[in-house]
Amino acid sequence: MVNRFGNALRGLGVEAGDRVMLILPNIPEFIVSSLAVQKIGAVTVPVHPMFRADEISHIANDCEAKILITSIQILDEVEKAQPNLKTVRHTVIAEAEQNEVKDVYISFNELIDRYEDATELQPVRLDQDEPVLLLYTSGTTGQPKGCIHTARHYLAVADCYAKNVLMASESDVWGGTPSLAFAYGHTGLLCNPLRHGATTSLMGSIKFYPAHVLELIEKHRVTVFYCVPTAYRAIVALKQERKKYDLSSVRVCVTAGEPCPPTLYNEVREFFGCEVLEHLGCTELLDGFISSRFGHVKPGSVGLPVPGFEVRLVDDVENETPVGVVGHVAVIGPIGIRYWRSPDKQAESVKQGWNYTGDMAYRDEEGFFWFVGRSDDVIKSAAYRISPHEVEDALAKHPAVAEAAVIGVPDQERGQVVKAFIVLKQGFTASDALREAIRQFVKRRIAPYKAPKEIEFVGELPKTQTGKIKRHLLRSMETERREGKPG
Repeated sequence: MVNRFGNALRGLGVEAGDRVMLILPNIPEFIVSSLAVQKIGAVTVPVHPMFRADEISHIANDCEAKILITSIQILDEVEKAQPNLKTVRHTVIAEAEQNEVKDVYISFNELIDRYEDATELQPVRLDQDEPVLLLYTSGTTGQPKGCIHTARHYLAVADCYAKNVLMASESDVWGGTPSLAFAYGHTGLLCNPLRHGATTSLMGSIKFYPAHVLELIEKHRVTVFYCVPTAYRAIVALKQERKKYDLSSVRVCVTAGEPCPPTLYNEVREFFGCEVLEHLGCTELLDGFISSRFGHVKPGSVGLPVPGFEVRLVDDVENETPVGVVGHVAVIGPIGIRYWRSPDKQAESVKQGWNYTGDMAYRDEEGFFWFVGRSDDVIKSAAYRISPHEVEDALAKHPAVAEAAVIGVPDQERGQVVKAFIVLKQGFTASDALREAIRQFVKRRIAPYKAPKEIEFVGELPKTQTGKIKRHLLRSMETERREGKPG
Protein backbone atom coordinates (compact mmCIF):
# COMPACT_ATOMS: atom_id res chain seq x y z
CA MET A 1 0.00 0.00 0.00
CA VAL A 2 2.87 2.36 0.76
CA ASN A 3 4.35 1.82 -2.70
CA ARG A 4 1.03 2.18 -4.47
CA PHE A 5 0.13 5.33 -2.59
CA GLY A 6 3.61 6.76 -3.13
CA ASN A 7 3.16 6.33 -6.86
CA ALA A 8 -0.29 7.90 -6.58
CA LEU A 9 1.17 10.95 -4.86
CA ARG A 10 3.74 11.30 -7.61
CA GLY A 11 0.87 11.15 -10.08
CA LEU A 12 -0.67 14.12 -8.24
CA GLY A 13 2.53 16.10 -8.70
CA VAL A 14 4.25 15.57 -5.35
CA GLU A 15 8.03 15.95 -5.68
CA ALA A 16 10.93 15.60 -3.27
CA GLY A 17 10.83 18.32 -0.65
CA ASP A 18 7.10 19.06 -1.07
CA ARG A 19 4.95 19.12 2.06
CA VAL A 20 1.93 16.81 2.41
CA MET A 21 -0.48 17.53 5.25
CA LEU A 22 -2.19 14.67 7.13
CA ILE A 23 -5.34 15.40 9.14
CA LEU A 24 -6.31 11.86 10.07
CA PRO A 25 -7.34 9.86 13.13
CA ASN A 26 -5.26 6.87 14.24
CA ILE A 27 -6.12 4.67 11.25
CA PRO A 28 -3.87 2.61 8.93
CA GLU A 29 -4.18 5.27 6.20
CA PHE A 30 -2.19 7.63 8.45
CA ILE A 31 0.82 5.31 8.59
CA VAL A 32 0.56 4.35 4.90
CA SER A 33 0.40 8.04 3.91
CA SER A 34 3.25 9.08 6.18
CA LEU A 35 5.62 6.39 4.93
CA ALA A 36 4.64 6.90 1.28
CA VAL A 37 5.26 10.65 1.49
CA GLN A 38 8.69 10.12 3.01
CA LYS A 39 9.62 7.31 0.61
CA ILE A 40 9.28 9.68 -2.35
CA GLY A 41 11.42 12.30 -0.59
CA ALA A 42 8.59 14.60 0.46
CA VAL A 43 7.77 15.87 3.96
CA THR A 44 4.94 14.62 6.19
CA VAL A 45 3.02 17.32 8.10
CA PRO A 46 0.64 15.64 10.58
CA VAL A 47 -2.11 17.76 12.15
CA HIS A 48 -4.40 16.73 15.01
CA PRO A 49 -7.84 15.74 13.65
CA MET A 50 -9.56 17.97 16.21
CA PHE A 51 -7.83 21.15 15.04
CA ARG A 52 -10.20 23.85 13.85
CA ALA A 53 -10.32 25.67 10.51
CA ASP A 54 -8.13 28.59 11.59
CA GLU A 55 -5.43 26.27 12.93
CA ILE A 56 -5.59 24.11 9.79
CA SER A 57 -5.24 27.07 7.43
CA HIS A 58 -2.41 28.58 9.52
CA ILE A 59 -0.38 25.36 9.38
CA ALA A 60 -1.16 24.59 5.72
CA ASN A 61 -0.10 28.07 4.62
CA ASP A 62 2.91 28.17 6.91
CA CYS A 63 4.34 24.92 5.50
CA GLU A 64 2.99 25.57 1.98
CA ALA A 65 1.32 22.17 1.80
CA LYS A 66 0.72 20.85 -1.75
CA ILE A 67 -1.57 17.93 -0.84
CA LEU A 68 -3.96 17.53 2.09
CA ILE A 69 -5.09 14.07 3.22
CA THR A 70 -8.01 13.79 5.62
CA SER A 71 -10.94 11.56 6.53
CA ILE A 72 -14.58 11.89 5.59
CA GLN A 73 -15.36 11.69 9.31
CA ILE A 74 -13.57 14.99 10.01
CA LEU A 75 -14.04 16.81 6.70
CA ASP A 76 -16.16 19.67 8.08
CA GLU A 77 -13.33 21.78 9.50
CA VAL A 78 -11.18 21.17 6.41
CA GLU A 79 -14.02 22.45 4.22
CA LYS A 80 -14.29 25.57 6.40
CA ALA A 81 -10.56 26.13 5.93
CA GLN A 82 -10.57 25.52 2.15
CA PRO A 83 -11.15 29.16 1.06
CA ASN A 84 -8.02 30.20 2.97
CA LEU A 85 -5.70 27.44 1.75
CA LYS A 86 -3.20 29.14 -0.56
CA THR A 87 -1.06 26.25 -1.81
CA VAL A 88 -3.12 23.02 -1.52
CA ARG A 89 -3.75 21.56 -5.00
CA HIS A 90 -5.55 18.34 -4.09
CA THR A 91 -7.47 17.03 -1.09
CA VAL A 92 -7.55 13.25 -0.61
CA ILE A 93 -10.30 11.69 1.51
CA ALA A 94 -9.80 8.46 3.46
CA GLU A 95 -12.56 6.15 4.72
CA ALA A 96 -14.73 6.92 1.68
CA GLU A 97 -15.32 5.74 -1.87
CA GLN A 98 -15.19 8.17 -4.80
CA ASN A 99 -18.99 8.30 -5.10
CA GLU A 100 -19.22 9.37 -1.46
CA VAL A 101 -17.17 12.56 -1.84
CA LYS A 102 -17.56 15.74 -3.86
CA ASP A 103 -15.93 15.90 -7.30
CA VAL A 104 -13.34 18.38 -6.01
CA TYR A 105 -11.94 15.66 -3.73
CA ILE A 106 -10.16 12.39 -4.46
CA SER A 107 -10.90 9.16 -2.60
CA PHE A 108 -7.89 7.50 -0.93
CA ASN A 109 -9.35 4.09 -1.81
CA GLU A 110 -9.83 5.13 -5.43
CA LEU A 111 -6.18 6.17 -5.67
CA ILE A 112 -5.03 2.86 -4.18
CA ASP A 113 -7.20 0.98 -6.70
CA ARG A 114 -6.01 3.15 -9.60
CA TYR A 115 -2.40 2.27 -8.79
CA GLU A 116 -3.11 -1.41 -8.09
CA ASP A 117 -0.27 -2.58 -10.32
CA ALA A 118 2.22 0.10 -9.24
CA THR A 119 3.69 -2.03 -6.47
CA GLU A 120 7.31 -1.05 -7.02
CA LEU A 121 8.61 2.27 -5.70
CA GLN A 122 12.26 3.24 -5.63
CA PRO A 123 12.91 5.32 -2.51
CA VAL A 124 14.41 8.78 -2.95
CA ARG A 125 17.81 9.00 -1.27
CA LEU A 126 18.10 11.94 1.10
CA ASP A 127 20.85 13.32 3.26
CA GLN A 128 20.27 12.16 6.83
CA ASP A 129 19.61 15.73 7.98
CA GLU A 130 17.09 16.71 5.30
CA PRO A 131 13.54 17.23 6.60
CA VAL A 132 11.13 14.29 6.35
CA LEU A 133 8.68 15.35 9.08
CA LEU A 134 7.24 18.69 10.21
CA LEU A 135 5.52 18.45 13.58
CA TYR A 136 3.65 21.50 14.83
CA THR A 137 3.50 22.35 18.52
CA SER A 138 0.10 22.15 20.20
CA GLY A 139 -0.18 25.90 20.71
CA THR A 140 0.06 26.11 24.51
CA THR A 141 2.03 29.37 24.21
CA GLY A 142 0.62 30.88 21.02
CA GLN A 143 0.35 29.92 17.36
CA PRO A 144 1.60 26.39 16.56
CA LYS A 145 5.25 26.36 15.43
CA GLY A 146 6.71 23.89 12.94
CA CYS A 147 9.52 21.64 14.20
CA ILE A 148 11.77 19.97 11.62
CA HIS A 149 12.67 16.30 12.00
CA THR A 150 14.83 14.05 9.85
CA ALA A 151 15.24 10.36 9.13
CA ARG A 152 18.16 10.37 11.58
CA HIS A 153 15.83 11.68 14.29
CA TYR A 154 13.46 8.74 13.79
CA LEU A 155 16.32 6.29 14.30
CA ALA A 156 17.80 8.21 17.23
CA VAL A 157 14.66 8.24 19.37
CA ALA A 158 13.89 4.60 18.63
CA ASP A 159 17.41 3.55 19.61
CA CYS A 160 18.03 5.93 22.53
CA TYR A 161 14.62 5.87 24.22
CA ALA A 162 12.61 2.89 22.95
CA LYS A 163 15.50 0.40 23.04
CA ASN A 164 17.43 1.58 26.10
CA VAL A 165 14.52 2.65 28.30
CA LEU A 166 11.52 0.56 27.22
CA MET A 167 13.58 -2.46 26.14
CA ALA A 168 11.77 -2.63 22.79
CA SER A 169 11.72 -5.94 20.94
CA GLU A 170 10.06 -7.59 17.93
CA SER A 171 7.58 -9.37 20.18
CA ASP A 172 6.06 -6.11 21.46
CA VAL A 173 2.65 -4.74 20.54
CA TRP A 174 2.54 -0.97 20.98
CA GLY A 175 -0.82 0.66 21.59
CA GLY A 176 -2.50 3.59 23.25
CA THR A 177 -4.51 6.78 22.96
CA PRO A 178 -2.19 9.61 21.77
CA SER A 179 -2.76 11.01 18.30
CA LEU A 180 -0.26 10.00 15.62
CA ALA A 181 -0.18 13.71 14.73
CA PHE A 182 1.68 14.60 17.93
CA ALA A 183 5.23 13.64 18.87
CA TYR A 184 4.17 11.34 21.72
CA GLY A 185 1.84 9.27 19.54
CA HIS A 186 3.94 9.54 16.39
CA THR A 187 6.97 7.98 18.07
CA GLY A 188 5.04 5.53 20.26
CA LEU A 189 2.73 4.18 17.55
CA LEU A 190 4.76 4.59 14.35
CA CYS A 191 8.47 5.32 14.77
CA ASN A 192 9.42 3.11 17.72
CA PRO A 193 7.50 -0.08 16.90
CA LEU A 194 8.41 -0.08 13.20
CA ARG A 195 12.09 0.54 13.94
CA HIS A 196 12.13 -2.55 16.16
CA GLY A 197 10.04 -4.82 13.95
CA ALA A 198 7.13 -4.77 16.38
CA THR A 199 3.37 -4.40 15.92
CA THR A 200 1.12 -1.35 16.37
CA SER A 201 -2.44 -1.39 17.69
CA LEU A 202 -4.48 1.59 16.45
CA MET A 203 -7.69 2.88 18.03
CA GLY A 204 -9.22 3.88 14.69
CA SER A 205 -11.71 6.69 14.19
CA ILE A 206 -13.65 6.03 17.37
CA LYS A 207 -13.55 8.66 20.12
CA PHE A 208 -11.79 7.90 23.37
CA TYR A 209 -13.79 5.58 25.60
CA PRO A 210 -11.91 3.95 28.49
CA ALA A 211 -13.74 0.63 28.09
CA HIS A 212 -12.91 0.53 24.35
CA VAL A 213 -9.23 1.06 25.16
CA LEU A 214 -9.25 -1.87 27.57
CA GLU A 215 -11.01 -4.03 24.97
CA LEU A 216 -8.26 -3.28 22.45
CA ILE A 217 -5.52 -4.07 24.96
CA GLU A 218 -7.09 -7.48 25.56
CA LYS A 219 -7.87 -8.13 21.88
CA HIS A 220 -4.46 -7.10 20.49
CA ARG A 221 -2.39 -8.24 23.50
CA VAL A 222 -0.75 -4.83 23.87
CA THR A 223 2.56 -4.95 25.74
CA VAL A 224 3.67 -1.28 25.64
CA PHE A 225 0.80 1.05 26.48
CA TYR A 226 0.97 4.80 25.80
CA CYS A 227 -1.42 7.25 27.46
CA VAL A 228 -1.55 10.75 28.96
CA PRO A 229 -2.43 11.32 32.64
CA THR A 230 -5.87 12.73 31.81
CA ALA A 231 -6.80 9.53 29.96
CA TYR A 232 -5.20 7.33 32.63
CA ARG A 233 -7.48 8.98 35.22
CA ALA A 234 -10.54 8.03 33.17
CA ILE A 235 -9.26 4.46 32.76
CA VAL A 236 -8.42 3.77 36.41
CA ALA A 237 -11.85 5.09 37.39
CA LEU A 238 -13.21 1.81 35.94
CA LYS A 239 -12.22 -0.08 39.09
CA GLN A 240 -15.44 -2.07 39.16
CA GLU A 241 -15.10 -3.13 35.50
CA ARG A 242 -11.39 -3.98 35.75
CA LYS A 243 -12.00 -7.70 36.33
CA LYS A 244 -13.81 -7.99 32.99
CA TYR A 245 -10.58 -7.50 31.03
CA ASP A 246 -7.40 -9.51 30.65
CA LEU A 247 -4.64 -6.91 30.79
CA SER A 248 -1.86 -9.35 31.63
CA SER A 249 -0.05 -8.68 28.33
CA VAL A 250 0.91 -5.12 29.35
CA ARG A 251 4.48 -5.05 30.59
CA VAL A 252 4.88 -1.26 30.85
CA CYS A 253 2.62 1.79 30.94
CA VAL A 254 4.18 4.96 29.53
CA THR A 255 3.02 8.42 30.51
CA ALA A 256 3.98 11.88 29.23
CA GLY A 257 2.46 15.15 28.04
CA GLU A 258 1.64 16.45 31.52
CA PRO A 259 2.86 15.60 35.04
CA CYS A 260 1.82 12.28 36.56
CA PRO A 261 1.46 12.85 40.33
CA PRO A 262 2.39 10.03 42.74
CA THR A 263 -1.26 9.28 43.54
CA LEU A 264 -2.05 8.64 39.87
CA TYR A 265 1.18 6.67 39.39
CA ASN A 266 0.16 4.31 42.18
CA GLU A 267 -3.38 3.94 40.82
CA VAL A 268 -2.15 3.11 37.30
CA ARG A 269 0.47 0.68 38.60
CA GLU A 270 -2.13 -1.15 40.68
CA PHE A 271 -4.74 -1.15 37.86
CA PHE A 272 -2.44 -2.59 35.18
CA GLY A 273 -0.13 -4.58 37.46
CA CYS A 274 3.07 -3.36 35.79
CA GLU A 275 5.62 -0.57 35.99
CA VAL A 276 4.67 2.97 34.98
CA LEU A 277 7.43 5.00 33.32
CA GLU A 278 7.06 8.76 32.98
CA HIS A 279 9.18 10.77 30.58
CA LEU A 280 9.79 14.38 29.67
CA GLY A 281 9.96 15.14 25.97
CA CYS A 282 8.84 17.84 23.58
CA THR A 283 7.75 18.29 19.98
CA GLU A 284 11.06 19.97 19.19
CA LEU A 285 13.13 16.95 20.32
CA LEU A 286 10.55 14.38 19.13
CA ASP A 287 10.62 11.98 22.09
CA GLY A 288 11.68 11.63 25.72
CA PHE A 289 15.11 12.92 26.75
CA ILE A 290 14.53 12.35 30.48
CA SER A 291 12.73 9.21 31.67
CA SER A 292 12.13 6.87 34.56
CA ARG A 293 13.64 3.40 34.09
CA PHE A 294 12.74 -0.08 35.17
CA GLY A 295 14.07 -0.37 38.71
CA HIS A 296 14.72 3.37 38.88
CA VAL A 297 11.40 5.10 39.55
CA LYS A 298 10.54 7.87 41.96
CA PRO A 299 6.82 8.62 41.67
CA GLY A 300 6.37 12.24 40.62
CA SER A 301 9.86 12.50 39.12
CA VAL A 302 10.40 12.43 35.34
CA GLY A 303 13.52 10.37 35.92
CA LEU A 304 17.08 10.37 34.59
CA PRO A 305 18.60 11.48 31.27
CA VAL A 306 17.90 9.04 28.43
CA PRO A 307 21.10 7.36 27.14
CA GLY A 308 22.54 9.52 24.37
CA PHE A 309 21.34 12.79 25.94
CA GLU A 310 23.03 15.13 28.37
CA VAL A 311 20.79 17.39 30.45
CA ARG A 312 21.71 20.34 32.62
CA LEU A 313 19.78 22.98 34.55
CA VAL A 314 20.79 26.63 34.37
CA ASP A 315 19.65 29.91 35.89
CA ASP A 316 18.60 33.05 34.02
CA VAL A 317 22.24 33.92 33.22
CA GLU A 318 23.09 30.34 32.17
CA ASN A 319 25.01 29.28 35.27
CA GLU A 320 24.32 25.69 36.33
CA THR A 321 21.98 25.45 39.28
CA PRO A 322 22.87 23.37 42.36
CA VAL A 323 20.91 20.38 43.64
CA GLY A 324 17.37 21.29 44.65
CA VAL A 325 17.33 24.65 42.84
CA VAL A 326 14.95 25.17 39.93
CA GLY A 327 16.56 25.92 36.58
CA HIS A 328 15.92 26.03 32.85
CA VAL A 329 16.25 22.63 31.11
CA ALA A 330 19.03 22.52 28.50
CA VAL A 331 19.62 19.38 26.43
CA ILE A 332 22.29 18.15 24.04
CA GLY A 333 22.10 14.89 22.11
CA PRO A 334 21.46 13.28 18.72
CA ILE A 335 18.44 15.52 18.08
CA GLY A 336 18.49 19.31 18.07
CA ILE A 337 15.81 21.96 17.88
CA ARG A 338 15.14 23.16 14.32
CA TYR A 339 12.19 25.47 13.79
CA TRP A 340 10.53 25.91 10.42
CA ARG A 341 10.99 29.49 9.21
CA SER A 342 11.28 30.94 12.74
CA PRO A 343 14.79 32.41 12.97
CA ASP A 344 14.08 34.44 16.11
CA LYS A 345 12.67 31.43 17.97
CA GLN A 346 15.59 29.33 16.70
CA ALA A 347 18.18 31.77 18.05
CA GLU A 348 16.37 31.93 21.37
CA SER A 349 16.17 28.13 21.74
CA VAL A 350 19.67 26.96 20.75
CA LYS A 351 22.72 28.45 22.42
CA GLN A 352 26.25 27.06 21.99
CA GLY A 353 24.83 23.71 20.92
CA TRP A 354 22.48 23.40 23.90
CA ASN A 355 18.74 23.11 23.24
CA TYR A 356 16.54 25.09 25.62
CA THR A 357 13.16 23.35 25.78
CA GLY A 358 11.28 26.01 27.75
CA ASP A 359 10.83 23.61 30.68
CA MET A 360 11.92 24.22 34.26
CA ALA A 361 12.95 21.54 36.71
CA TYR A 362 15.19 20.76 39.64
CA ARG A 363 17.49 17.81 40.30
CA ASP A 364 17.75 15.87 43.55
CA GLU A 365 20.89 14.42 45.15
CA GLU A 366 20.50 11.13 43.25
CA GLY A 367 20.31 12.87 39.88
CA PHE A 368 16.55 12.48 39.36
CA PHE A 369 14.81 15.38 37.61
CA TRP A 370 11.56 16.88 38.92
CA PHE A 371 9.49 18.87 36.42
CA VAL A 372 8.24 22.21 37.74
CA GLY A 373 6.54 23.70 34.67
CA ARG A 374 7.01 25.62 31.47
CA SER A 375 9.22 28.68 31.97
CA ASP A 376 6.28 30.95 31.10
CA ASP A 377 4.06 29.10 33.58
CA VAL A 378 6.36 28.98 36.62
CA ILE A 379 5.26 31.57 39.17
CA LYS A 380 7.93 33.80 40.72
CA SER A 381 6.62 35.01 44.09
CA ALA A 382 9.10 36.92 46.24
CA ALA A 383 12.16 34.61 46.39
CA TYR A 384 10.23 31.49 45.45
CA ARG A 385 9.55 29.65 42.21
CA ILE A 386 6.19 27.91 42.39
CA SER A 387 5.11 25.07 40.11
CA PRO A 388 1.54 25.51 38.84
CA HIS A 389 1.24 21.73 38.55
CA GLU A 390 1.97 21.20 42.25
CA VAL A 391 -0.74 23.68 43.25
CA GLU A 392 -3.20 22.23 40.72
CA ASP A 393 -2.59 18.73 42.07
CA ALA A 394 -3.34 19.91 45.61
CA LEU A 395 -6.50 21.72 44.44
CA ALA A 396 -7.70 18.63 42.56
CA LYS A 397 -7.84 16.67 45.82
CA HIS A 398 -10.59 18.93 47.19
CA PRO A 399 -13.98 17.22 46.84
CA ALA A 400 -15.55 20.29 45.21
CA VAL A 401 -12.92 20.74 42.50
CA ALA A 402 -13.43 19.18 39.07
CA GLU A 403 -10.55 20.99 37.34
CA ALA A 404 -8.08 23.72 38.22
CA ALA A 405 -5.58 25.93 36.41
CA VAL A 406 -3.02 28.09 38.17
CA ILE A 407 -1.13 31.17 36.94
CA GLY A 408 0.89 33.99 38.44
CA VAL A 409 -0.67 37.46 38.53
CA PRO A 410 1.12 40.76 39.23
CA ASP A 411 1.60 41.85 42.84
CA GLN A 412 3.41 45.00 43.99
CA GLU A 413 5.04 43.39 47.02
CA ARG A 414 5.86 39.88 45.77
CA GLY A 415 6.15 40.41 42.02
CA GLN A 416 3.56 37.69 41.47
CA VAL A 417 1.00 35.81 43.54
CA VAL A 418 -0.81 32.58 42.77
CA LYS A 419 -4.25 32.75 41.18
CA ALA A 420 -6.40 29.65 40.63
CA PHE A 421 -9.20 29.21 38.12
CA ILE A 422 -11.49 26.44 39.32
CA VAL A 423 -14.26 24.44 37.66
CA LEU A 424 -16.55 23.04 40.36
CA LYS A 425 -18.08 19.58 40.39
CA GLN A 426 -21.82 19.23 40.03
CA GLY A 427 -23.65 19.91 43.29
CA PHE A 428 -21.25 22.63 44.48
CA THR A 429 -21.96 26.37 44.30
CA ALA A 430 -19.38 29.14 44.15
CA SER A 431 -19.16 31.23 47.33
CA ASP A 432 -16.66 33.15 49.42
CA ALA A 433 -16.91 30.44 52.07
CA LEU A 434 -16.00 27.71 49.56
CA ARG A 435 -13.18 29.86 48.20
CA GLU A 436 -11.65 30.18 51.66
CA ALA A 437 -12.23 26.50 52.46
CA ILE A 438 -10.32 25.49 49.31
CA ARG A 439 -7.49 27.88 50.15
CA GLN A 440 -7.12 26.44 53.66
CA PHE A 441 -7.36 22.90 52.26
CA VAL A 442 -4.36 23.59 49.99
CA LYS A 443 -2.35 25.21 52.81
CA ARG A 444 -2.61 21.99 54.81
CA ARG A 445 -1.13 19.98 51.93
CA ILE A 446 1.66 22.12 50.49
CA ALA A 447 3.74 25.05 51.74
CA PRO A 448 1.38 27.92 52.63
CA TYR A 449 3.20 30.39 50.33
CA LYS A 450 2.16 28.20 47.36
CA ALA A 451 -1.56 28.38 48.15
CA PRO A 452 -3.64 30.56 45.81
CA LYS A 453 -4.12 34.11 47.03
CA GLU A 454 -6.88 34.58 44.47
CA ILE A 455 -9.49 32.05 43.36
CA GLU A 456 -11.94 32.52 40.50
CA PHE A 457 -14.67 30.00 39.73
CA VAL A 458 -15.21 29.42 36.00
CA GLY A 459 -17.41 27.24 33.80
CA GLU A 460 -14.53 25.78 31.77
CA LEU A 461 -10.79 26.09 31.17
CA PRO A 462 -9.16 26.91 27.81
CA LYS A 463 -7.32 23.84 26.50
CA THR A 464 -5.45 22.52 23.49
CA GLN A 465 -6.76 19.52 21.54
CA THR A 466 -4.58 17.26 23.70
CA GLY A 467 -6.13 18.58 26.90
CA LYS A 468 -3.25 20.81 27.96
CA ILE A 469 -4.33 24.00 29.69
CA LYS A 470 -3.68 27.19 27.70
CA ARG A 471 -2.30 29.21 30.57
CA HIS A 472 -1.12 31.92 28.20
CA LEU A 473 -4.77 32.72 27.44
CA LEU A 474 -5.55 33.00 31.14
CA ARG A 475 -2.54 35.30 31.61
CA SER A 476 -3.61 37.44 28.64
CA MET A 477 -7.12 37.71 30.04
CA GLU A 478 -5.77 38.79 33.43
CA THR A 479 -3.44 41.35 31.86
CA GLU A 480 -6.31 42.90 29.89
CA ARG A 481 -8.47 43.00 33.00
CA ARG A 482 -5.82 44.68 35.10
CA GLU A 483 -5.01 47.19 32.38
CA GLY A 484 -8.68 48.03 32.10
CA LYS A 485 -9.08 46.75 28.55
CA PRO A 486 -12.42 45.33 27.38
CA GLY A 487 -12.77 41.53 27.40
